[in-house]
Order: sequence, then structure tokens, then C-alpha cells
Amino acid sequence: MRKDGSEFPVQLISLMVRDEKGIPRGFVTACEDITERTRMQDIILQSKLDWEDTFDTINDVITIHDMDFNIIRANKAAENMLGLSFMQISGQKCFQAYHGTDCPKAGCPSCQTLVTGEPSQMEIYEPHLGRYLEIKALPRFGKDNELVGLVHIVRDISKHKEAENRVRKMSLMTHEILDRAPFGVSVVNTRGMIEYVNQVMIDLSGASNEMLSKVNVFELPPLREMGVSDMIRSTFEGEPFILGPVEYTSYYEKKTVTRIFTGLPFEDRGVKKALVFVEDISKRAEAERQQKKLESELLQVQKMDSIGRLAGGVAHDFNNILSAIIGYSELALLKIPKDSPAYESVKIVKDSGERAAALTHQLLAFSRKQVLRMEAVNLNAVIDNITKMLIRIIGEDITLELHARSRIDSIMADSRQIEQVLLNLAGCNASRRQSCY
Repeated sequence: MRKDGSEFPVQLISLMVRDEKGIPRGFVTACEDITERTRMQDIILQSKLDWEDTFDTINDVITIHDMDFNIIRANKAAENMLGLSFMQISGQKCFQAYHGTDCPKAGCPSCQTLVTGEPSQMEIYEPHLGRYLEIKALPRFGKDNELVGLVHIVRDISKHKEAENRVRKMSLMTHEILDRAPFGVSVVNTRGMIEYVNQVMIDLSGASNEMLSKVNVFELPPLREMGVSDMIRSTFEGEPFILGPVEYTSYYEKKTVTRIFTGLPFEDRGVKKALVFVEDISKRAEAERQQKKLESELLQVQKMDSIGRLAGGVAHDFNNILSAIIGYSELALLKIPKDSPAYESVKIVKDSGERAAALTHQLLAFSRKQVLRMEAVNLNAVIDNITKMLIRIIGEDITLELHARSRIDSIMADSRQIEQVLLNLAGCNASRRQSCY
């Protein structure tokens, strides 16, 4: 017992005592204080327990292998992942436990480490365990710095890989949506450089993706002249914009286009950028122009139709009056002697009435109120007959030139219908100021 009253560990040693003849005479007992030795043993034991506790507390799977791939130590995480106890794991080949195979897999980091003596790693989907694994192999060296095995560290990265796959799928879907969008999309940074463009924007610009990646939108002439460059700068201060429809000449394709520009501010990981949309409405604008043109032409046609109906009504009434004038003129000529001075005057009245009647026939043709009458017609004669009316219809700013053959055969037709065709063509040219063909 120590002076303070506490006991101390001792080791008792008994020795047999013999006389000079070798006959045992008794025992001598010695007492040795082994306090220091016991203390050191306790420290070693506690260190071992602490190491094992730490080893089993690590979340990553750790197995220790010898040079023949045999597992000689495994932590609790390994037992949980493999679904086996340490006794079941111990002595197994690592490829049997992890992969369920009879030999290492291609690219096995353990094989590389045992050959090179250097750490190695790989990522793999292991169907045997149904997990994505990150595998690291670290070399173990003995006292003489010789390679005696390795430490195998395995981390389950299934959730990380699943998240990566979801992000990748979302990214692919986003790119597909943007490429199928009916408008161009681009991302512009504060230096004016284009960081992203969808396929529509590439098509609209007429340039390649590589060319666009080198473009500074602040210096692009059409955008600078329209003020789009300054508007994009304003988005970095949080001010969105809409411009258009605007018509301009595209920089790369050198063609006139009509487009609408929209800019929205946004941040990419804290960095200010501009999201720019470009909608090409050139076809729509052209369709609207054509629509307005057709509406104008329709209005002109309606006016011409109204004039035709009015002309038909006037011609019909005027024709009735002319019938009386011509009829009474013919009766008068039958009663007046040819040598009478009055005969020539009445004949002039009759001839004028007939010319006026021909004019009313032309007006009736223009109004489409004539009755179809087929007869042998000389086209040159019909054209000569209606030339004066055509000149009045087409106006003074259009020159009418006739190139007719001197002799042509007659055809069976209604001369009024032929005149109608000529009048329609002249009216069409008068309204459009261009060829109808």
C-alpha cells in the first residue's frame, strides 16, 4: 500500500530454494511494482479502442486489403453497405464483396495502386449494390517502405449522381425548349459579349455560333443605330425594355427584316446579365402589307364595279334615247330628197347617233350588261374601235402602244366580250400602275 493509502499493482514471483545437493528446501517470494507497465498497457488498450471507434464512426466505407485483394479489416459502414458482418466480410476478395465477380473489374483502382504504388480512384455504377460509387485506393507501406496492401475507401454518391442526372436532363430539356422557341434567345454580359444563343437566334442572324460568340452587341452597327445597345445596357440596372416592330437591314445577311426586341435583367450566380429576345415578324409584316394592298385593290374593284353599274344604267337609258333619234332620223331621210340641204344635216344626226350608240354598247360592255352575240370578228377592228375609250381609262401618265399584225383571220366571238377583256386589262393597269400578267 502506498503512503497515501491507495493500493498499487504488484507482481509476485516465487523461487524454489535448494541446498548444495539440489534438494528443495523452500520458496522465496519477491514482490515487483508493475504500476508503470500497467499504465502503459491501459494507454495502449484505450488507443486501440479509440482507433476502432473512430474507424467505425467514419461514414465512408473503408476496407483494408492485403496484396492478394483479401479484406483484412472493415468498418461499420462497410458492413452496412455490403449487408454482411465483419466475420462474413473478412477473408473475402474485395471484388467478390463489392462487385460479386470472380476477378477485378476493368479500371479497378486497387489493381492500379498495387501495380504503381500510387493512389488512384474512379466513379462507377455498381449494379451488384445498385449504387453509384466513388472508389479510392491508397497504398499501405511496411517498415522497410515496401508495399504491403492498400486502404480501400468507397463513398456512396448515388444521391449526388441522381441530382446531376436531374440537372443534366433539365438542362437538356431547357436547351431543347429554347431551340424550339419561335423567337431568338441570347444571354449578353456587361461587356456586351454573347454568352449563349439558341438555334433560332443563330438562324435569324445568319451567322455561326462561333461567330456570334465573338460579337460585341454594343458595337454591332444596326443595334447601335436603333438604340438597342443602350437599352441592353439599361437592363444591367434592372430596367427591362421592348422595342418594335422595327425595320432594318440585318448585319450578316444584308436583307431588310422587321423584328421586335425584348430585354430582361437577370443574375447568373450573382453576376448581372441581360436576357434578350428577338422575334422576327418579317413574314407577318409582309402579309399585312399585302393585305392592305389587296384591300386597296378590292376597294378599287368595288369602285370600278359601282362605276360599271352606273355606266350601265346611264348607257341603257341613253340607248333608249338614241334609238328614238336614230329611228326618226332614218324616217326623215326616207322623206327628204337627197339633193335637199336638209338631207345632209339629218344624215349627220343619224351618223352621230350611231356613233353614240356604239359608245353606249361599249359602256354596256364595261358594265357587263350586254347579251352574248357570237359573230365573225376581226380583232384589229375591235381594238381600233375601243382604243379611244382605253386611252381615257388608263390616264395620261400611261402610254398605250398597239402592235397589231396588218392581216389576221377573223374569229367567232362576241366583240363586246373582247372589248370587256380589253377594258378589264386597262382598268387593272390603271389601278396597279403595273402589268397585270
